[in-house]
Amino acid sequence: MPITLYYLAHGNVHTVKICLFWNFWNYTLHVVSLILTEYASIERYFLVFHRHAVLKHKVLFHYIPMLCLTIYISLWYFYLVFFLPCPKNRLLDITVFTCGMPCFFGYASITAYDAIANLMLPSLVILIFNALMVVRVITSRTVALGPIPVRETLKKNRRMILQLLGISLLSLIMWLPWIVILIGKDFFDPSFGN
Repeated sequence: MPITLYYLAHGNVHTVKICLFWNFWNYTLHVVSLILTEYASIERYFLVFHRHAVLKHKVLFHYIPMLCLTIYISLWYFYLVFFLPCPKNRLLDITVFTCGMPCFFGYASITAYDAIANLMLPSLVILIFNALMVVRVITSRTVALGPIPVRETLKKNRRMILQLLGISLLSLIMWLPWIVILIGKDFFDPSFGN
């Protein structure tokens, strides 16, 4: 954010190195937040309906996946921003917001992989697990009139379900327009969304 504020106040950034860091930081933070939201959607489902298995292996099912996903995204964008050479038609411009697009957007296969694996797939998983959660809660609620343990589980987890459902839906609302534009650009018309 401070780099963005500096750019908005002065109309440029000082050096290309700051541009590179800005691109790395922006893409890493945005995608890490999306992927951690994806993981939270998956974990929430298992915490509500398979709580004992998750709590029994908390390190394996909670800490290790989040750490691995964060490291993967950080290393992926570190390589793409700092080590991947720029094609001749794509140079960083310190007078443009986020210095234009990063150099890796000049490589169609890398851009397609990044869009599918790091943006579209997590959004799809968030959508699937949220829908699965809603369906499972509704079907469990009809069963909850009988056995007390199901009713107690739903009552205890209601607040968590509602909070994470709201966060997941907000994340989807923010990312879906960008994903639609990427799909249009990558698979249909390169000028889509301009």
